[in-house]
Amino acid sequence: MTTTSANFDAGKRRRKANILSPAEGLSELGAPLARARKTKERMYCTARPPEPHGGRRGVSPRFEAFVKSHDWRSKNAVDIGCGTGAATVLLAKLGARAVGVDIDPLALSDATERVEEERVTGVRFVCADAEAIDYRVLFGGAPLGGAVAHLCFSEEIARRASNAIAAGGAFVIRAFHKDMWKEAGRLSEFARSAPQMRTLLTALGFRVVRITVERRQQKFASFEEFIEKFLHDPHRRARWEEDGRIATLSRAFARGERKLSEAFLVVNAVKRERAPPKKVQKRAKSRAVRR
Repeated sequence: MTTTSANFDAGKRRRKANILSPAEGLSELGAPLARARKTKERMYCTARPPEPHGGRRGVSPRFEAFVKSHDWRSKNAVDIGCGTGAATVLLAKLGARAVGVDIDPLALSDATERVEEERVTGVRFVCADAEAIDYRVLFGGAPLGGAVAHLCFSEEIARRASNAIAAGGAFVIRAFHKDMWKEAGRLSEFARSAPQMRTLLTALGFRVVRITVERRQQKFASFEEFIEKFLHDPHRRARWEEDGRIATLSRAFARGERKLSEAFLVVNAVKRERAPPKKVQKRAKSRAVRR
């Protein structure tokens, strides 16, 4: 499918997807500008594990369990970096007013198809840079009851989620662990250890309920199979060639090491109540002493 035909197909679905207008600082589904932007989120989308052949990526069982542990009924919820919409659909099925945000219009076209196939209602998709928008704009300025970020996470995204999520709201994340693709010899700038993730979220006002690490290995019969199955996306392949990861793995395969490790942090967090100003705390303490 060419870019032109993809944009045409995406445009046909615009009404069903209920896309917000550019006047609100967001791009319409299918806008070529969104696909071409050189942002960190675009880089992360390129860095995400590829979609499975002949299908669309779902969410991991642990991530799904963390999402289901919260009450989403009638709450505003954003799926940050929604890709093909698996987590957006999950939120909608749990009763949320769900909006999926992604910078890739072609992924959003697939997300719209997923919604239609699963017959889910009340879902919207927005083509926008998740590191550049206020998520409250998606709901007319109202705060969020929660957000999820499945394989689209950065410090800036966490900061914007913290600003938008109301106290008590959930933030469920699946992000790169520092051991992600370790055989390639280069640590992803988006990868973190569990302590690093906990420190970041705590500083942003979240209470971390639980962090787990998911690990798995992909094995390939040959380097050619690895290229075909893992690097079929031209954007990913260009990045891996540029930063030397393909050369590193080629040497590893030549030594008989035909595997690629994957490791993900799965995080269940809740926004804490804002602490009152120190002056208010002192007055309350003083009254308690007088009593």
